[in-house]
Amino acid sequence: MMGLLNTLIEGINICGEHFCAFARTMFVQVAVLIALLLVLDSVLRRRRWASPCLRYGLWLLVLVKLVLPPSLALPTGIGYWLPQEVPANEVSPVAGAPRTVTSTPVSDTLISNQGAGVAENSAPSGQGIGRA
Repeated sequence: MMGLLNTLIEGINICGEHFCAFARTMFVQVAVLIALLLVLDSVLRRRRWASPCLRYGLWLLVLVKLVLPPSLALPTGIGYWLPQEVPANEVSPVAGAPRTVTSTPVSDTLISNQGAGVAENSAPSGQGIGRA
């Protein structure tokens, strides 16, 4: 009974860690957006040509940001162009070292992932046809 409770508590802690990482990222992004909009709104308030509808429309950006995930990276955003971190197990070996590429028949891949509805690439990332 205690082992089951410990497993349950560990699972809840893992879910909490993932949620806190998500919430922290979202909080920082929304806080920066609100700070920028406060500055922009104060500048637009002084201008006679900036209607209240324009200013309210700008504040809708906060709502849109809260609805979209924090990891959304479009080609128009800076996050899309920043280099991604590569886990240590996916780093390519030193040039000249022998590499082995294993392939799985396509039919086996499609059958094994048929329940998920997604066909995954069976080749390890960073290794493709035509590379030495």
